[in-house]
Amino acid sequence: MEISKILIIQSPLHLWSLLKESKNLISLNNLIYFIDASDNYMNGCKCDIDINEKNMNDSYDIIKSDKDINDYLINFFNCDEIRYK
Repeated sequence: MEISKILIIQSPLHLWSLLKESKNLISLNNLIYFIDASDNYMNGCKCDIDINEKNMNDSYDIIKSDKDINDYLINFFNCDEIRYK
């Protein structure tokens, strides 16, 4: 019997919380944009919360479908698969 390690990402903020403190991320543009957009949503001006939330969710949708980023994250998190909710 083979055991697979599957990382389940519950939300954009869940992924951001896993990545935000990492110093070892490579510069994949969509990944960096996602981290910045999420940081702006969490820590930015509350007057921009709607646009920051939209930017975070839009970039999360891009990450979910970007094969290069997913391959990188699978390797980064040392898992066999990532599932997004």
